[in-house]
Amino acid sequence: MSSEASLADRIVALLPRLRRFALGLTRKPDDADDLVQAAVERALKSADAWGALALVLYRLGQRRDALAAAREAVLHGEKEWRNHLRLAFIASGEERLRAAARVLDEMDGNPLGEWLFSTVLIARQRLELAYEHLAIGCAAQDRLVIVPGVPGVPGVPGVPGVSGSLPRVRAVGMHWLRGLVALRLGQRQLAEEALAHELTFAGSGHIYEHETCAVTFYALAMLALRDGDLLRACELLMRALQHVPRHRPSLVALRAIEALQAGAGHATALGYGWPELGAELRAVRTHDPVSVGLVYASGLSIVGQHMAAADECFTVLRAHAADGHGSAWLAPVDPALNVVAALHAWKPFLDYLTDLAS
Repeated sequence: MSSEASLADRIVALLPRLRRFALGLTRKPDDADDLVQAAVERALKSADAWGALALVLYRLGQRRDALAAAREAVLHGEKEWRNHLRLAFIASGEERLRAAARVLDEMDGNPLGEWLFSTVLIARQRLELAYEHLAIGCAAQDRLVIVPGVPGVPGVPGVPGVSGSLPRVRAVGMHWLRGLVALRLGQRQLAEEALAHELTFAGSGHIYEHETCAVTFYALAMLALRDGDLLRACELLMRALQHVPRHRPSLVALRAIEALQAGAGHATALGYGWPELGAELRAVRTHDPVSVGLVYASGLSIVGQHMAAADECFTVLRAHAADGHGSAWLAPVDPALNVVAALHAWKPFLDYLTDLAS
């Protein structure tokens, strides 16, 4: 089958979903049909259109179709590094590693490329090498490196953007992830310094500034918990919630601390039946089960139930491995899961994650 015929077949298969999405945007059937027609015409000719389609489908939770579209973008614009960046964001394992490496070949030190490359290394538990790549990304963040046309942020919600959608963007989040890797490597002081450095970017006006601050305060709260300072941990979690009011990991951590204070360090104290948050977790679980499973497991780890936490992560990841398991990439360095506290319990999960990332 020719390349053009392959493109046409895939577009035809995507038409119903494209039309539903277009109808949601326009609210008018005729306008939706026009929008779909224009998109199809562009898709047959433009790698950028395939890249845009990939990101739209990814946002809609259609990862497999998004991955196919991202691959088409690379096929029709192989020399454009942004197409490889989009593919790296959506892909997993070796495909993500190769795509991110291609970005770095074109733009040495690109923070998003370093970030995506490092996530695979972390999942494979090659932490020293990940730390080295993140150091390069941190240097880029400190220099306020401009990344033309890519309104994305490493490590927090968001995706690389379409070429030309923003004139320039700075990177954030690199020091946060480097701090997590340092902590897993047993370098507590380096971890604290990296997390504190990340917070110096607060007030930068970056589009993902608040999400980055939230995850950084959350990590610092987990360090306070390790020191047994529950009050300090709660204060830091509240700081995280000031930046992102419904930051689920922080809400679950607060609930876990309540269980610890009540002397109820067992799984039932953290059940999905917890009013409000329990309902929210159940709702989100339907379209992001791996992420919710990891959040729930973090609460179990905080109260010392590492075996139950590891079983939760392993079960949900194995059930949804085909969906890309993006939320699990950073589990080996998650400060709440704290896998080093019970490596025997976490070994099956970590080994499975390593296999998926290979």
